[in-house]
Amino acid sequence: MFGLNDDLIFAARAIEIGAKGYIPKSGDPNDLIVAIRDVRNGGAFLPPSIAQSLAFAGPMLAANRLAQLTQSEIEILRLIGAHKSLSEIALLLDLSYKTVVKTSVIMRQKLGVHSVGELVVLAIETKLA
Repeated sequence: MFGLNDDLIFAARAIEIGAKGYIPKSGDPNDLIVAIRDVRNGGAFLPPSIAQSLAFAGPMLAANRLAQLTQSEIEILRLIGAHKSLSEIALLLDLSYKTVVKTSVIMRQKLGVHSVGELVVLAIETKLA
């Protein structure tokens, strides 16, 4: 998986949902070549810095506010942070408007925020947007 974010939670989530590798966009371009080759040959790949950080993250990773969100919720939060309306998000993700609204309510409860505006701020602070 080629990730848009350097935060460890994204690498952990990618692995959790079955990715055989994770390369952040800010990573070494040579890592991408090695990762493609390793995964194609049946292996897995993480840049050494991410692998070491994940190995020693322990409770810090679980304490990350985004750790409690599903991958779908993270994607919706990313789009909210990009100033997309809930109806635009529904169209982009091929979801019903009601599903996106319900998901945003659930995310606000999980994250302890009270408005979509606070979700925008959180997305920016966590570098999702």
